Amino acid sequence: MESIAFSAELDLRAQTAYAQLYEAALSAETFRSIADLRGSFNAKTVKGAKYWYYQYKEPSGKLHQVYVGPDNDVVAALRERKRTPAVTDSLGPLARAAAALGCAEISFKHARVVSRLGEYGFFK
Repeated sequence: MESIAFSAELDLRAQTAYAQLYEAALSAETFRSIADLRGSFNAKTVKGAKYWYYQYKEPSGKLHQVYVGPDNDVVAALRERKRTPAVTDSLGPLARAAAALGCAEISFKHARVVSRLGEYGFFK
């Protein structure tokens, strides 16, 4: 049995929107920071001194805490950086524009899985 492929070439506007999204995604990967990571900072007091940990969940749901450092200016700057908007936040409007112009979409559920795989370095 012969299979029939149904595809149509995208018009120039859709191709351009896709190219812009692609370039922005590559750039966002280069400039990722702690603001792009899932998780949060948590403080613990040990023997009267305050220490910071970064807490996140693995895809399996297991909770992890990673030691960051003592309560100092360097750690405070890192915690402040977490409060800034993530570089990847800028991809949403570009993706919606590309979809509106006819580019293929994926479901939110699938996008979340692909995103998590990327966070763990699967595509590197």
